[in-house]
Amino acid sequence: MSSTTDHFSKLPTEINVNFLRRLDFRSLLACREVSRLLRTIVDGTAALQYIIALGASGLRVGSLVGPDTGSPECMAILDKYNTAWRNLEWTEHKILTETRDMETKWHLSGGVWAQLDESETAIHFYQLPSHLRGIKERQWVLQFDVKVETFNMDPSQDLLVLVHSKPLPVANHRFRYDLFITLRSLSTGDEHPLAVEAQGEDYHLMLDVGKNVRRSICPIQVCGNNIGRHVYDNLNVWNWRTGVQKLFRKCESFVFLDSDHVLVVSVYGHDTPTPSPCVALNPR
Repeated sequence: MSSTTDHFSKLPTEINVNFLRRLDFRSLLACREVSRLLRTIVDGTAALQYIIALGASGLRVGSLVGPDTGSPECMAILDKYNTAWRNLEWTEHKILTETRDMETKWHLSGGVWAQLDESETAIHFYQLPSHLRGIKERQWVLQFDVKVETFNMDPSQDLLVLVHSKPLPVANHRFRYDLFITLRSLSTGDEHPLAVEAQGEDYHLMLDVGKNVRRSICPIQVCGNNIGRHVYDNLNVWNWRTGVQKLFRKCESFVFLDSDHVLVVSVYGHDTPTPSPCVALNPR
């Protein structure tokens, strides 16, 4: 038995359980492999088994209604949630009548529908309700004093990523668009309290483009702490909580596989060495 495990054995089981309840489900599974003592505690504690069961279902503590005690009632609610998704059984049907132009920018993420207003200075939000998760229906609108080009969001982090512009006329009937990326609170529209300015490359871009192509510039994707933007065949990924740049690479398109990996699409000649399309953001 290691000295670390020996320390655990000297503590009351209730204290060990209190420590372990602060871990996510992957860490709990790892703890089971450390010693027989920890495996016994994890396997014999309903609350810890509930955390693992939630994680296996793609959920986290607090995702469902009721206490997170791992009681039979909690497990029954989780089983009902998984059965509903497995069989696509909806508890409620509702038709949303959308009067805004569907060609405007919109996103559906984390149970929240968002659409950019025709004025391009406001975003309309609709929270989809969920009885099992205790989420109520809600609608709200965020107004901005800038022209929004595109946006993305992560409701689980209360994060709204805005790309807004300020056009300046230049020669030959062209425009220079000064683009700014700002990180806002999804619920209030204020600056996000956890956002840190990116290091190495400013959020501010200056693009000299024709007016007819400005809609296609700077798509944004969010995955955990990472934000990726793609502009003029350049992909830039950075951690929005630390400001540290994780990746800068030429490519045609990209998609996050998870918080540690991004899949990029690139075009190469027949005789050009082709790098791996899957890039690790946190190489070990």
